[in-house]
Amino acid sequence: MKKHNKILALVLLAIMVVVMNGCDNDTVVLSEQETLHSEPMTVIEDSKEDETVNNIYINTISAEAKEKAKTFPDVSGELPDWKGTHIVDKAEFAWPWVIVETNPENVTPEHLKITEYDEETVLEIAEAGYNYVRVSIDTRYFFTEDKYQSPEYAGQNFYGSIDTVNLKQYEELDRLIEWCIENNIHVCLDCHSTVGGLMIGGDEESTRVNLFTPDSDEQKLFIKFWQTIANRYADIDTNALSFNLYNEPPNIVTDSQEVYIDLMNKAIDEIQAVTPNRLIVVDALGYSTIGIDKVSELRANNLVIGFHMYVNETTWTEPGAVLDLEACRTESSDRLNYYNSWAEENNVRWMLQEYGCSTYIPQEQQIEYYKMVTETCKSMDAPYCLWAFNAGDFGLCIWAEDDKFLTPGATYSETCAGHRINTELTIITVN
Repeated sequence: MKKHNKILALVLLAIMVVVMNGCDNDTVVLSEQETLHSEPMTVIEDSKEDETVNNIYINTISAEAKEKAKTFPDVSGELPDWKGTHIVDKAEFAWPWVIVETNPENVTPEHLKITEYDEETVLEIAEAGYNYVRVSIDTRYFFTEDKYQSPEYAGQNFYGSIDTVNLKQYEELDRLIEWCIENNIHVCLDCHSTVGGLMIGGDEESTRVNLFTPDSDEQKLFIKFWQTIANRYADIDTNALSFNLYNEPPNIVTDSQEVYIDLMNKAIDEIQAVTPNRLIVVDALGYSTIGIDKVSELRANNLVIGFHMYVNETTWTEPGAVLDLEACRTESSDRLNYYNSWAEENNVRWMLQEYGCSTYIPQEQQIEYYKMVTETCKSMDAPYCLWAFNAGDFGLCIWAEDDKFLTPGATYSETCAGHRINTELTIITVN
């Protein structure tokens, strides 16, 4: 019997070695039991005697940054005087190469390398004077093993699994949050895209049905993402870190609000089970432009409704375009007044989570447009967040080496990282 036990033990040991050697250091494959329950999930990286343990629920942010987070302006009552912008490096899994090179035949390994956050961006944002950043991310980064993208990733394709955790992506996010805290910038994590709920690569309506289907794999992955995020950052004060659950819900849920509210509440419950006071931003309906009739059914203890505003004449334009400023003034005023009135009637806080203007619009017209938006928001005590900081033809800071995104008639100054930033528009959007 003892001999049989020894043989069995050796067989089990061999299996364990094979399994452990087959795992990437940055990627962890979890069992079904681990993915369905809220208990901490651990990964043994090495078989050292002291058993170095990596826990997906333990972040790598310094103790000093965690203490500093507690000193940030309180978010439990009237919202702070936030003037924000966006970091969009990982807003879509395929974005970095799609923006740079739209023809898959011309894609090089440099295009396919997954973007990493860099401290330069945070330092530039802080230098400009912004105190709030909405970090737009695609959940697929956290559920895939791949270190490089491919043209096939564009659109709805997903080659990961709910059973996979990419530790490297979480650790990168840790660093970004810490850099922001060190520079007195509040971080709002925005689920910009997720499996079954992507913003690009197909019909944005029909391809998002599965996300709002109860018990679908897509919905389970979405909830799992927020469960993991909530646990990993439970010790980061909500004054410095908030969660924006889902970006721009499609029209398919506008007339079926209970479906949207049900999904948001599932995520809210997971978050509040860990941090009951976490500031949670829920986007308005109709691509974040229509108030939620049943907003009182949202179970968030510390709730903000996020609205977006893109006046038609200011978006998706071509070089040489001009604005109808009177039409912009009317539409901007009407929409902002609607957002504010709706919030007051429903006794809920709100902020303008996205607004912006194409860099192709002449400088003098952009100045008038940004003044309209920011001055109106200030009069309503509503924080606002510019789309985006360095996002191509919507960015105030130009990272491109060529001049195609430079605004006609604008004056640019050099940032601490050597990039060009639109001086006048920066002053308007941070003061």
